[in-house]
Amino acid sequence: MASDPIPLSGLARRLVDDGIISADGASRASMDARTAGIAFVTHIVRNGLADPRAIARSASEEFGVPLLDLASFDLDTIPKALVKERLIRQHNALPLIRRGARLFVAVSDPTNLQTLDEIKFQTAVTTEPVLVEEDKLAVIIEQFLNAQEDTGLKGLEGEEFNESDM
Repeated sequence: MASDPIPLSGLARRLVDDGIISADGASRASMDARTAGIAFVTHIVRNGLADPRAIARSASEEFGVPLLDLASFDLDTIPKALVKERLIRQHNALPLIRRGARLFVAVSDPTNLQTLDEIKFQTAVTTEPVLVEEDKLAVIIEQFLNAQEDTGLKGLEGEEFNESDM
């Protein structure tokens, strides 16, 4: 009998205990996610191994992180230019709200503390995780970044038009 190469703990163990994914599936997913250099939750959702809503509920209960439904969130309230696009894409995390010296960041995996640390380092603001469903997070990140791109391009187009008008 072979032993698990990666002992299950934290979120993976909770998902197994809640019957969301099998122990073998979680172990394989952990290894595959590490090999691919992506978060465990991102890997299992992208590969259809578990339901994003069920993962978010279990993670919220396990780690005491508030769960937010991004469908009810207004993109216009997201702080613009606070976190670089590269960091948002790399960590699949999105700053949602800044309140004083605290920045609430949407994440699908609350165990990925490196993400919060890097955002805190870049912004010099204390970060607080807010748990969201992985699939909805991917969609809202794309919408947000596309809106940022469109705004930047419109500004450039306006400048080009004005210059050629002279």
